[in-house]
Amino acid sequence: MSISVRIPTVMRNTTNSNAIVHCKGENIAEILGDLTAQYPDIVNVLFDAESNLHKYVNIYVADEDIRYIGGLDAPVKDGDEITLLPAVAGGF
Repeated sequence: MSISVRIPTVMRNTTNSNAIVHCKGENIAEILGDLTAQYPDIVNVLFDAESNLHKYVNIYVADEDIRYIGGLDAPVKDGDEITLLPAVAGGF
């Protein structure tokens, strides 16, 4: 099963500038495991020292936020598109 993972511009330095990476897995955790196996430098961007997903990293499966569909256990199916989206903060 092949899943497309969209990599935002700010993370592409960890994926050899690839905007889309194809990964395998049956849920988000497995997809992220395959992604980090292919591109080990992305681990520190996605996860904290305790291997928890960083709070500022949002993940969507077909436009659905994984927080509302099972978190890292959210299932994926062949042809799904996953989007990694870092939160942006700012201020004065």
